[in-house]
Amino acid sequence: MNKILVSVFFIGFLPFAPGTFGSLAGLILGLLLQVSGSFPLFITSTLLIFLIGWYSSINYILTKKNQHDPQEIVIDEVVGQLLSCTPISFYIWVSNSESVYSTFYNWLIAFILFRAFDIFKPCPVNWADKINSGLGVMLDDIVAGVYSALLLCAIILLIK
Repeated sequence: MNKILVSVFFIGFLPFAPGTFGSLAGLILGLLLQVSGSFPLFITSTLLIFLIGWYSSINYILTKKNQHDPQEIVIDEVVGQLLSCTPISFYIWVSNSESVYSTFYNWLIAFILFRAFDIFKPCPVNWADKINSGLGVMLDDIVAGVYSALLLCAIILLIK
C-alpha cells in the first residue's frame, strides 16, 4: 500500500519523467477537487495528501537504505502542484466564479511554474532537497509550490 501511495498509483515508476507525470496527476486532481467542491475542499485535501505523503515517504525511505529521495516518490510533486494551484482555487472561491475553465491558462501557468521551480531548484528549494528525511522529500516540492503560487499571484494581478 505504501508503494502505491508514494508512487501515486505507480506513476513514479514510469521510465520517463515520473516527476512531470506526478505533477500532471496533481494538476488533474486539483481540477477535479475544484469542480467537485471549492477552496475549502481543495486546501483540506492538499493538507491531507501532504500528511499522507510525509508519513508514507518516511516508511518508504526506510526500505531504501541509500536513497534519500527516490525518483519513484511522486506524491511530493502532487502536493507541490496542488500548492501552486491554490491561488486559482482561492480566486474562483472568492469571486464566486462558476467555471474553472475560464481560468484554464492559469492552471497551465501554475503547472509550468511548478515544474520550473522543481527542476531548477533555486534557493531554498535546493536546501530543502538536501534534507535527508521524509519531510525533506516533501519539503523541496512544497517550497517550489509556494514559489509558484506567489509568482502566479503576481501574474494574475498583472493580468487583471
